[in-house]
Amino acid sequence: MSWNNTVRCGHCYEYGHNRASCAALREQYESWLSSDNSYERRNAERYFEKKKRKAERANNRKCSYCSQPGHTKRTCSTRKADVDVYAGMIYEGRERLHKSFHEKGFGVGALISHTTNDWDSDTRSHVENVYLGIVTSIDFDRLSHQMIVGGDETMLSATVTAVSYVNHPKGVVNGRAPLPIRAMDFWNTLDETYDYRQFSSGKARSARIKIVTPLDEKQRGLIPCPPSYESCEKMAQGLIDECGKERWRLPRDLHDELNKRGITV
Repeated sequence: MSWNNTVRCGHCYEYGHNRASCAALREQYESWLSSDNSYERRNAERYFEKKKRKAERANNRKCSYCSQPGHTKRTCSTRKADVDVYAGMIYEGRERLHKSFHEKGFGVGALISHTTNDWDSDTRSHVENVYLGIVTSIDFDRLSHQMIVGGDETMLSATVTAVSYVNHPKGVVNGRAPLPIRAMDFWNTLDETYDYRQFSSGKARSARIKIVTPLDEKQRGLIPCPPSYESCEKMAQGLIDECGKERWRLPRDLHDELNKRGITV
């Protein structure tokens, strides 16, 4: 490889391939197979014998993902198809979340409240506190269809929001928080009067966050559009890989979606 990070052949010194895939070298060895020179003939025979063994190993190779021979997980077309389906699910979820954010006025600059149960060493008990904070950033690359409230989706609470708390006893404190549950409520199944205690532990973390002062119409127009499909694809690959190398370990929501499409896992 040359200094500019481009592959260069060690035989013909051309760019774009290496010695193992050099066509000129192969032609040379093909001509040597019938050479009267024993040295050239032996080298050519060793070259093609090595190529044959390599091809046999590739044909006998078994994919760790789909268990089919002839390829690896990295080049598996089945895995690529699964990633495409999952990336599409994530992208659709992000579009819905973006629409819900715009409708609820949730984004950078919105004022939220965060209800916490803090330990009070004086009373030796937990005390409920409500902190106010301004949203300073949202990690849009971590949003997924699993964060939508309602419908058939399973709501996943994730800490993707950076907040600057303005009424903390220690002064202005920068922290992180889950998305407000109303911001994820694409089908508007909740109103603003809910009590976070009515939710299970998985959703209660997000239910503790409420939008106090939403963005105005002008500010809502500045809410970023959903991230690119490439970032959804990257997230899909990561979620699939977290479940293990074998295909039967696919995430449950992807497994269900493939079954809906008549794809056997």
